[in-house]
Amino acid sequence: MVWYSWYSSTVPTVGYTRGNDSSGTLEGAGGIGGLLARSHGYAGGSWSTHSYYHADGGGNVTYLINSSQAMVASYRYDPYGRLLASSGGLAGANVYRFSSKEVTANGNLYYYCHRFYDLNLQRWLNRDPSGEFGGLNLYGYIGNNPINEFDPYGLATGGGAYHPPDGVGVGCNRFDSCSQISGKSFLLMRMIGSHLGWEMSMPWPRGGGRHTKEIVDLWNALMKCMTLSELKQCNKPPPKPPVWCRIVERVPGTPEQLEAAGKVSSVIGVAILTRGRSRATPPVVRPPAPSPAPTPWPVPAPAPVVP
Repeated sequence: MVWYSWYSSTVPTVGYTRGNDSSGTLEGAGGIGGLLARSHGYAGGSWSTHSYYHADGGGNVTYLINSSQAMVASYRYDPYGRLLASSGGLAGANVYRFSSKEVTANGNLYYYCHRFYDLNLQRWLNRDPSGEFGGLNLYGYIGNNPINEFDPYGLATGGGAYHPPDGVGVGCNRFDSCSQISGKSFLLMRMIGSHLGWEMSMPWPRGGGRHTKEIVDLWNALMKCMTLSELKQCNKPPPKPPVWCRIVERVPGTPEQLEAAGKVSSVIGVAILTRGRSRATPPVVRPPAPSPAPTPWPVPAPAPVVP
């Protein structure tokens, strides 16, 4: 497969030749590892100069050679695609580098068909098309694991609709606790959102009706989880605390307010003891009895005068 780039008038300036990518098909892995050759110098219906791509196991372009098998471009990247070193006469002119994707003119953004990836920020610039069903981090790049994972279209890690890790079941049963049912329901909603995104965004065989039966099965599994959640009353709100607990919880915490709360502690105690009484007959708080007047000290009689 050959396509061309036009930058002036109607004469193509660059031509690219692609073959099967890392998946063994033309687009199964989004073209990663599928670049074969770059041609330039078009005149009279043919190209005068050809260069040939070499890539590593991740589909990152590392080398270009010319027809004499001499190096014309060389690249070295860190795991997130940031360019560490480059050399050769075509190192700047060639725009297909990390993940066999096209880099923008400033050399910082790679285009993955559905999103732009910023290699300096090591994240996507656009939100995940599937929302939080693709994970809570809407801008995270392949789970921060670029050595072992890949995302050819900017849609999902691994180049396909989301599936939970091996050994993680998503089917609910009557022995599951409420927390297990909640976790499985979240995984099922994430899988449904991911599969729907692939159906709407990709043609056959990546989408376009390929996952219809699987989506129906996922919906049925989610309905079963929701039914079990209702039967177990997992969404029932917890009981409210007693009245006196709510009163105590509202006691403020500053020293001045605690001192004021201590003065009314007897009132709170009365409220606790009278919780069973009718609200129409509130307890009567009587004022304390006055203290008796102090007894004066006796005045001794004067001593007799002896002549």
